[in-house]
Amino acid sequence: MKIKESFYMKVAVLKLYGKLMGPPDTDELLNELKSLLEEGFKRIVIDLKHVRWINSVGMGALIKCYNIVRSNEGSFFLADLSPKTRSVMFISQMHRVFQIKETVKEAVKFLNQKG
Repeated sequence: MKIKESFYMKVAVLKLYGKLMGPPDTDELLNELKSLLEEGFKRIVIDLKHVRWINSVGMGALIKCYNIVRSNEGSFFLADLSPKTRSVMFISQMHRVFQIKETVKEAVKFLNQKG
C-alpha cells in the first residue's frame, strides 16, 4: 500500500492506494497518523478512493486511527470510499461508527469550517 499526504489549512488528508489488509500496511497507516498528530494536525481525513480491498484487520486499523484521533480531541473522517470499501463498511455496519463524506473536498470543507 502507498500513502500520500496532503494538507488543506488545518486538515491533513491521507490518500491510501492498494489494499488495506494487515501489516506492514496497517502499521504504516498508524505511524503516519501518529506523526500527523505529533505535528499538531487534529483534523484527519482518510481518502479511500483507491483502496481496492479492505479486510477485518484493515477495518481494525481504521478503528484504531479513529480512537487515537478522538482521544487527542481531534476529528476523523473517511471520504470517497471505493465500491469494495463501501460494501465492507455497510455489511459490517461500520458506517454507523465513522463519519463518512462522499468526497475529500466535502470533508475538508466541513473540517475547516469547525471552530
